[in-house]
Amino acid sequence: ADNRLSALFLTIIIGIEKPASPDTAESGHMRAVNALFCLVLLLFAVVQYNDPDFFFWFVLYGLAALWCGLAAAMPEVLTTHGILRASFLLCLIGALIGTVYYWPTGKAWWMKDVIWNDEAVREGLGMVIITAGLLSVSITWWLREEATA
Repeated sequence: ADNRLSALFLTIIIGIEKPASPDTAESGHMRAVNALFCLVLLLFAVVQYNDPDFFFWFVLYGLAALWCGLAAAMPEVLTTHGILRASFLLCLIGALIGTVYYWPTGKAWWMKDVIWNDEAVREGLGMVIITAGLLSVSITWWLREEATA
């Protein structure tokens, strides 16, 4: 019943259907989404070079890019290596906590002027993007688990 409910949620809300085989899960849309997140996160990591807290943000963006790249290139490792699964879950939990912690609280934080001029807002939105990338990896993992079940 739980699998049917989660499959229904993903089908209705996100538009993802249970794949027929693990090969379907690792090709196509999710592979492209994860590759795109990987490239964007790598770019974000590189542009941190002049930031006072460069190392912190470089590591965060780099780890998220690594997970997205892994999900794009070798998604099978998400379901076959327990230590990687545990490591990924720790990163995802950390990203969720970081998103809550860094969530922008300023007035009209979604406006372009505020985003360009307020580093705290940019950091908060960066955490949202990191979390979105890791959630993409989670969906890939879920699709592979469902396809092999």
